[in-house]
Amino acid sequence: MEIRDDEQHYLARVMRCQPGDPVELFDGLGSRCAAQVVAITKSSAQLTLATWQVTIPEPRLDICLIQGLCSAEKMDWAIEKAIELGAAAVQVLSADRSVVRLEGSRVESRLSHWRRLAIAACRQCGQNRLPEISAPLTLEQWLRANPRPLDEIAVRHRLLLAAPGGDAPTVPISNWQPAANPQLAHEPLRVDILVGPEAGLSDAETACALAGGFVAIRLGDRVLRTETAGLAALAALQTRFGDF
Repeated sequence: MEIRDDEQHYLARVMRCQPGDPVELFDGLGSRCAAQVVAITKSSAQLTLATWQVTIPEPRLDICLIQGLCSAEKMDWAIEKAIELGAAAVQVLSADRSVVRLEGSRVESRLSHWRRLAIAACRQCGQNRLPEISAPLTLEQWLRANPRPLDEIAVRHRLLLAAPGGDAPTVPISNWQPAANPQLAHEPLRVDILVGPEAGLSDAETACALAGGFVAIRLGDRVLRTETAGLAALAALQTRFGDF
């Protein structure tokens, strides 16, 4: 097998692999494969492969981070670390107060960049399934594309809004408890975490989220930055319901 571009660079320049070194590949779909470096040139690397094996266990949590679009560095950090903490998907949110606006070719350029970050994050943490990074949507567009389940007790799918302030009553994330049908207890708990951009969600967006089924949660008495809030929520949920 031959690899090029980013993967060749990582193998040769970051990992400093030499012919004969063992490595491990993943396909982004849940499988991994032991391999050995045969040769490395300036532009490519040759590998011999063993048998692909499905090694990913059934997740306890299926978390999507709905992250308000923010500055480039903060967005990169939030996406990369969310994946390392076990996020199964990231939906970029074009919020009312987002300073950054993406249009036309810039959307595809940023998506390509974020997806490369996702691959690097999976490589770092040993995640074999590549999370989907979705193009920016407004909150109304996302709610239309993801209608509220008709039977919330039967469906293990919950919507959480990180709400640091405002008039909405909030629940500490340590006290939040998803109602669930015991007959579905073996199925992964799906949670969508909504986080606003640097200036937070607008009042209209907050009202829209609550009307759409989101439950407002708080992360202690501190107001966290946009790139921190989602990660804190992920870690808390993984500790209570996941594999931490």
